[in-house]
Amino acid sequence: MTSLRRRLIILLVVSILGVVGLATFVAIKVLGGPSPELIMGPLAHQIQYMVQLAPARAPNSSDAPIIVKDRPADGFEDGKHTKVLNEILRQNGLDVSAVVSRNAGAPGMVASVELPDHRWMIVDVPDFGPPRDVWYVFAGWMALIVLGATPVSIYFAGVLVRPLEMLEAAISKIGSDGVLATLPEKGPVEVRATAHALNELSARLRTAMES
Repeated sequence: MTSLRRRLIILLVVSILGVVGLATFVAIKVLGGPSPELIMGPLAHQIQYMVQLAPARAPNSSDAPIIVKDRPADGFEDGKHTKVLNEILRQNGLDVSAVVSRNAGAPGMVASVELPDHRWMIVDVPDFGPPRDVWYVFAGWMALIVLGATPVSIYFAGVLVRPLEMLEAAISKIGSDGVLATLPEKGPVEVRATAHALNELSARLRTAMES
């Protein structure tokens, strides 16, 4: 019975973990933010107007209305968003090159657009995606589920196995006359029902043997 109880506990924990984990994963994917096309479309139109408005010699200062620098913004390139933004810019007829980058440990993205004079215009990109550490949160969430599901699974495994344990114990107590020992009819409904059925069987056996 110990092996059966262990298997039931593992089955219940894995089932709960699988259902909640799958639902959480789907929620993260569905609610993970808009696609790059939806983000970069309006941004490309904004860049088109900003390029036309950018002065021939914009100051290299972050205080200027339009930020222009001698090099692209710091950070690592986001290849997917960069590709989408450049495709939309070309479709709009704007012959410029752009790089979308992220800063490690910082939210949001930045687009660096190369101007005709080979300087770079810096434009903030709205980032509607999930937090960068979402998978750490997901792992912690799953760990909490395991901690919560384990005691519940242990309890219900005990409830499911208890009637079988009673049956095993009753069989081990069968006397030389082949009659089952009387069992106390107390505890959960399943246990009482099992004890009652075994006592009924024992009474019928006694009646049959006496007659």
